[in-house]
Amino acid sequence: MGILVLDATTKSIVVAMSGAAATTNPDFTAAWADDTGSAFTEGASDGALNGTSSVTLVASSALTLNQGDTIQIAGVFAVNPQNRSAYGSGKLRSFVVTSTTAVATGGGTAVTVSPAIITGGQFQNVTITTTSATAVVTPFNNTGTVSPQNIVMHKNAFTLATADLELPDGVHFAGRASDKELGLSIRVVRQYTINNDSIPTRLDVLYGWAPLYQELACRVAA
Repeated sequence: MGILVLDATTKSIVVAMSGAAATTNPDFTAAWADDTGSAFTEGASDGALNGTSSVTLVASSALTLNQGDTIQIAGVFAVNPQNRSAYGSGKLRSFVVTSTTAVATGGGTAVTVSPAIITGGQFQNVTITTTSATAVVTPFNNTGTVSPQNIVMHKNAFTLATADLELPDGVHFAGRASDKELGLSIRVVRQYTINNDSIPTRLDVLYGWAPLYQELACRVAA
């Protein structure tokens, strides 16, 4: 038994009879399996042929871009963040998909990516020589290859900040431990509870983190 492989979302299996049916068009049943490399889905389709007109037996499944996937768009080049000029002869900018999106086999699909595409001004991050409604979009590892993911970053790419919390009055003990070099601050409060005849201690940290200059960090696939 042979196997027909649809290796692109634009392909499908179509059948047309060489002539009109004498009485009734024959029925068909097709079983298929979709293997994306990370998921395996089975299915089937059935119907009836339509004489010499083409009938689709199996259509290739729509591509799904998952959150965290990386894509590149033909003609959209990365720029040096200091002088806004393209690198050398042109290096395509990589974008990260921020929400899982099923890409239809026909028509257009909106995909949310990060960073946003900015073509001018002080925050310019790409240069586009020519615009095209049919520019090729290439996912990274679109064959389903499993790859370790590593992160390389400069110390100024992200920041973790903590703040000194207020020290309450009327407790058994209240103090603060901090490290200016690390920028950490921990509050310690201890108080007697008459109901349980105990002295519980709590430690609190008020913190927040954010990317300061995300271009100074990158994801590296092995």
